Amino acid sequence: IALTLDHTTRICFVSSHLAARASRMRKREENYQEICQGLRKLRRAGDFPVEWMHGYDHVFWMGDLNYRVDLGRSGMQDEFDTVLNMVRNKRIAALQAADTLGHQMGSRTAFVGFNEGPINFLPTYRMLKGAVGYSNKKNQNPSYTDRVLYRSAPGDPTNHLSLLWYESTA
Repeated sequence: IALTLDHTTRICFVSSHLAARASRMRKREENYQEICQGLRKLRRAGDFPVEWMHGYDHVFWMGDLNYRVDLGRSGMQDEFDTVLNMVRNKRIAALQAADTLGHQMGSRTAFVGFNEGPINFLPTYRMLKGAVGYSNKKNQNPSYTDRVLYRSAPGDPTNHLSLLWYESTA
């Protein structure tokens, strides 16, 4: 969804559900690239061709991005147990260090130029419904799969966002 506020501020919202499973990192990269390619083709009549993201003052990308906490042995019982222990001990910094979205953004493989608010909450993925704890479906690690990312056009000091709240509802 794209809109212009007060004839001055152009905003774009992208919602996506990227490939699931820890082993499908490359497929998530491809999903991201395919979405960007598709959006590149969408222009209003009279618009000059530009990289689609740079045509907006602010871009928000959200959805089930399916990035996982990965310690190197994803899908193995011992790693699942280790991640559960990290969750029990509220080792949020260690969980963040193993977050594959952070690695992708840091290596500039996907979501280049995007930001995310600080994550000061425990993983929200695969929580048990109506109970405390996480499901052990296929030893899928508790993770941060549902995300909200944002970026603003560079160079305009008046073009800023203020993050007021980024939290889990779990």
